[in-house]
Amino acid sequence: MQGESDKRQEIRSRIYHQIDTFQKICRDNSSSPDKIVHELRKSIKRIRALFRFLKPFISESDFHLIDGKLAKTGRSLTQEREATVNIVTFTELTRSMGNEFSEQSRRLIVHGLVKVRNQSFSHWQNGLNKTVAVHQFTMSRIHDEIKNLKISENQHDLELKAIENSQIRSIRYYNDARLSRQTEIIHKWRKQLKRLFFQLKFGLPDQSPEVIAMIKLLDKITDLLGKDHDLALLIHTIKGSYKKDLSKDEFEYLVMQVDRERTKIQGTAFRMGKELTTLTMAELSTELVTV
Repeated sequence: MQGESDKRQEIRSRIYHQIDTFQKICRDNSSSPDKIVHELRKSIKRIRALFRFLKPFISESDFHLIDGKLAKTGRSLTQEREATVNIVTFTELTRSMGNEFSEQSRRLIVHGLVKVRNQSFSHWQNGLNKTVAVHQFTMSRIHDEIKNLKISENQHDLELKAIENSQIRSIRYYNDARLSRQTEIIHKWRKQLKRLFFQLKFGLPDQSPEVIAMIKLLDKITDLLGKDHDLALLIHTIKGSYKKDLSKDEFEYLVMQVDRERTKIQGTAFRMGKELTTLTMAELSTELVTV
């Protein structure tokens, strides 16, 4: 039973390390605002993924209270991140376009996207000290709440149980996304894969070659699905704010290019995702138990 206790303390230590990383990013005065926001969001995802290792051992109310605070902190940074992503995605998408999309229209949209990004970050920076203070306070509270959690005795392997649950959910979301091809369902699949990625990469101190290969595969798929989501976000933004600034032909051409690119990305992602579904729970359990 001592081994179980040590393992739980090890998980807590990894969570504390990620919280410390989050705090350091908040104190970073040298990086650009968009990099800080990006790193803060990644840090929160890691913490949430690791925190799930403790779910079987704490009350449901405690888990949802802390996880909810983490999720809220992450959502508070979404607008700034999306504003930057729109500029990068539009620039890359239109770089190879010819006469179908005029330079005037391209500059007009870039100007608008940059303006939105600058306003977003200006608002964020104006309240930067307050924002950072709120995030640091939230993380300090989460640190204390995790430290004071009463963890019950349980015979399940702490890490394996959480990873198995994530793997099961990822397969379910894969099937849902493959059949529906709906943006939100595909995005849910990506979030689930990202959680599994962080659990495997940061939750296990030692990894077998098979698990390392799975981590690399997850990284490739989530990167592809991230690009797919960026394209979906861009076209949603264009339709909502810039359609009136484009000719009918330009708008239809842009939509066609986005659809074509997303179809290619999704096809590759789903083919790679099928590899994850071929790894059974028994095989996964064997690989994780032997590390």
